[in-house]
Amino acid sequence: MTRHTAPAEGTSRPDAAPRTVLAVGVRAPPLYDPAMDRIEYFARLVAEDPGVARARFAYATELQRAGRLEEAVGEYRAYLGLQEDEGNAWSRLGECLAALGRADEAADAWLQGIDQATRHGHAGMADDIRAMMEAL
Repeated sequence: MTRHTAPAEGTSRPDAAPRTVLAVGVRAPPLYDPAMDRIEYFARLVAEDPGVARARFAYATELQRAGRLEEAVGEYRAYLGLQEDEGNAWSRLGECLAALGRADEAADAWLQGIDQATRHGHAGMADDIRAMMEAL
């Protein structure tokens, strides 16, 4: 959220008590309600703006944690369609696919993850993904 500080109303003095205003056209994100389920929260963010890659990644991660793997696969793929990933999402996608018994698709995702991790200088991540492939 972008905030701008403006002088107190009725004055142009920079040392006057500031007030915070939202930039024109910027909508505040929905407030997180601790009683709300994390999956529900991220689902709401994605529904409000499906083009926000980080919301999709967070939603996919929560779905994966909850064991809702088929849904997580869809969200990881949606995220990867929006954002170049450095290997993490490819790795997680591969984990979901492997757990669903889709070994060939998992291997394809992991190969992409190794490529991306290597390209972005994450040698340790690439090694971790290789280890998952070998265990498949």
